[in-house]
Amino acid sequence: MKFINRYLKIVLAVGIIGLSFSCSDEFLDTKPDTAVSYEEAFESITNAESALVGMYNNLSAYNFDGLYAPIMGDLIGDDLLLDSKQNWGWFLSVYQLETLPNYRWAREPWTSGYFLIYQANQIIESADLVPDATEGQKANLKGQAQVMRASTMLKLVQMFGEAYSVNPDAPGILNANSVKKWDEEDSGRATVGEIYNQIVTDLVTAIPLLEKYAEEVAEMPASDRPQKFLDATAFYNVRSANAILARAYLDMENWEKARDHAAEAKKEVELMDAYDLISGFHTPNSETLYAIKYTATDNNVYLSIPSFYWPLGGYSSMRADTMFVDRFNNNDVRKKQFRHGREIMVRYEGEETERPLDPDNYVILKFASINYQTGYAQRISIRASEMYLIEAECEAELGNDSEAQDLLHAIQKRANPGISKSSNTGEVLVNEILLERRKELAGEGFRWNDIKRRSLPFKRNGHHWSKWDFRFGDADYYRLTFPIPQNEIDNNSSLTEVDQNPGY
Repeated sequence: MKFINRYLKIVLAVGIIGLSFSCSDEFLDTKPDTAVSYEEAFESITNAESALVGMYNNLSAYNFDGLYAPIMGDLIGDDLLLDSKQNWGWFLSVYQLETLPNYRWAREPWTSGYFLIYQANQIIESADLVPDATEGQKANLKGQAQVMRASTMLKLVQMFGEAYSVNPDAPGILNANSVKKWDEEDSGRATVGEIYNQIVTDLVTAIPLLEKYAEEVAEMPASDRPQKFLDATAFYNVRSANAILARAYLDMENWEKARDHAAEAKKEVELMDAYDLISGFHTPNSETLYAIKYTATDNNVYLSIPSFYWPLGGYSSMRADTMFVDRFNNNDVRKKQFRHGREIMVRYEGEETERPLDPDNYVILKFASINYQTGYAQRISIRASEMYLIEAECEAELGNDSEAQDLLHAIQKRANPGISKSSNTGEVLVNEILLERRKELAGEGFRWNDIKRRSLPFKRNGHHWSKWDFRFGDADYYRLTFPIPQNEIDNNSSLTEVDQNPGY
């Protein structure tokens, strides 16, 4: 992979590793004045931990997990949609299922993802060389970097590879699991199964490393504990590693292991209450397992989740389809996360009278900014409710209907206290749990992958203006897998046009 190989000479740790970046040749060939050498980055634990923090900063970039990945995860779906008039071209072809190999929507997440993987590889391979690090600190560096590599690969293979449940032998993504040197051969596409094996290996290896660090910290005097790593939601830890492992096993339909790791991730975690469900998903709450953090100065401002979702301020182009909102019981407090656009009157510059914000669709009130400062909000990306629903789906698939009903009811009753526990069994119960995933996780980036991993029909009704109706096996189903970016095919000596995904 050419741009990964070229990064080797750029030396990115403490200074450059924390910067947002461009994939341009000018950037790749230029060493910023603030950068330090590769050797300096790992000559002390202080520098190495700064490199680790910088890796997380790049995770939050708008062209990966800060905006693109979660918002596309719902736009390539059937519940949410893009405003047909006020979208400024952002994510237009994504919603229309018309993303091509040279479009930024495919190119930028790929480039950003592999940049993160490269950073993780640097830390994994260099952690043991940090001279003043304790064994626990070395374990922490490696463990967090392995979780980062695994979570990034999982997102990329979900986007650019066929579903594991359909064909684990299909071409996946590049298994960039080491820092390449200039003269090493470029990586070709590994199979989907090989990528998932790498993901599982990373996470299974990372968990005991993170446990080792937690034990070391627990033995320290309280005054000596590293404050920046004590926030359980700001950095990957044992819980979030188990959660990502549960996601991977769910894709693989390994129901037992997905269930067990979801249960471990949510163990002794208190679910959010009804108030939290409607107060805005912008800061960690009782059930947050991991959240992408921002400060007032480094948030993505208009290129952020609140900017696209909140009805007033920013781009405000995301909508919920009427048919989806109608799926909520009127007593379900989550229905208050949506409000019909005709009820919100606005007056635009140059207009004399007010008019409805959107006469056809529901606006989404789930994602606000802190103090209404555009873009200033932490993105909650892993929470216990998802783990309950993973566990419920797995129990239902394993035929443990009673256990699945209990888990499903735990999610439903805090949003609708009067709801009765489901008495459904078998496939009907599975479908009820999948519907609950749609309602509980709307706007959090799961619908695209849920359709793919279950080989579900893709049908848009209601007020969707880009309408599609196809099933697994139909010619258009390829649209649910992104094309490999054209610049990767052009620059990678191990790839040709034959390696492009079908349909492109």
